[in-house]
Amino acid sequence: MKTSKSFTFQDSSVEHILTLKKKSFWWLLWFLLLLLPLILLMRFEKEVVFKTTNAASGEVLKGTFVNFSFLDRDLYADGSFFTLDTIHRQDTTNTEGLVRFSRVSYSLFTQLFYGSDLTTVTATNRCYMGDSLMPKFADLKDGKITELKLPTRVYTLDFKVVDKDDNEPIPEAKVIAKYDDGTTKEGKTDANGMVIFENLPYCSNVVLVASQTGYSADTIAQGVITLYEQPEERTLKLKPIKSMVRFYIKDLVTKQALPNAVATLIIDNYSLTVKTNTNGVGKGAFNDVHVIKNMHIKAKRVFYFDTTTVAMQVMKYVKLSDNQRTIYMRPKTQNLTFKNIDGNKGTALAGVSNAIIINGKSKGTQMSNGNGTFMIAGVMPTDKISIKASKFGFITNASKVANRLSTSLDTQAKRTIPLSVKPPPPPP
Repeated sequence: MKTSKSFTFQDSSVEHILTLKKKSFWWLLWFLLLLLPLILLMRFEKEVVFKTTNAASGEVLKGTFVNFSFLDRDLYADGSFFTLDTIHRQDTTNTEGLVRFSRVSYSLFTQLFYGSDLTTVTATNRCYMGDSLMPKFADLKDGKITELKLPTRVYTLDFKVVDKDDNEPIPEAKVIAKYDDGTTKEGKTDANGMVIFENLPYCSNVVLVASQTGYSADTIAQGVITLYEQPEERTLKLKPIKSMVRFYIKDLVTKQALPNAVATLIIDNYSLTVKTNTNGVGKGAFNDVHVIKNMHIKAKRVFYFDTTTVAMQVMKYVKLSDNQRTIYMRPKTQNLTFKNIDGNKGTALAGVSNAIIINGKSKGTQMSNGNGTFMIAGVMPTDKISIKASKFGFITNASKVANRLSTSLDTQAKRTIPLSVKPPPPPP
């Protein structure tokens, strides 16, 4: 349909008539309407870029697996109208922490009418907790970087500290954990020897050092992954520090050494017995005693009252002077002191074994000390005493004191027993 309009104007003596005709554009509108479906079918491409970083430090994370999903809608495809398809793209971030999904194809129909559709983006990394986003498809501009922030994957692990010798738990042990980034944490074991450390980075290494008074420290240097997967690797074994416990036993009255005295070391629920040496100094020793243990020594000897030391920690006892580590035993009443001498030289003879018989009954063996002396206590006036003195390299003397009444042994000379050196064997 066409319309027209006329205008008349006069120029001097000439009259002009101008007629304007208006054209109709309906045909163009119909054309565009017919063309619109084809326009909506047009497809475009864009590059979608994601970046993965450490949520705490902002450090880029390479090797992170990223999965990108979105809905692709079309007005017409494969013989159907209003089609819908889910597109999945996946890749791993590069050294810059970037993953680029190039040539992401979409239709104009999707962009115009479904640009607000939500996409799904997930990022996973062995060493980090996953992160996910659901941005609108239209918001993912060509080449624009969208960031995913991944928190570090951490674990809580328990550790046990035990005595290396008996595998018993050690309470109140100090445990220090050192991480790859230089930070440290400290804890103490409970009554069961357990200590817990939280927020251990899954893919880091950790060095744990356990220590306790009286023990040598132990160290674990291991990856957290290994410690998580292998609980048996989470035990620290501390070796007890041990020392030799030396002591001396002497007569309380004469201050003379008492050889062959029986000493019992008592610690916790066990005991160990030794005898003092026979070289005249009355010295004894217990080997490899744990320095943190509390101990006391009980001394016993024939003709002496039993004597027990004060309880004390081993590490304190071994620091005492020789005099402070000397156990003085009180002799019983009615005592007789005897002496062994070298029959050739007349000098005192230490380490002589003296078998004692009183009234026909054995009273054990006494060893002479450094002064050659030994004592018999609790002697009654009617007792008959026999002594058999022997020492390697000397002739045994059983005749000097043989069934003698105690009252007859009233001088030191009568109580002195000489031993003669054995003569050398005759030549062949």
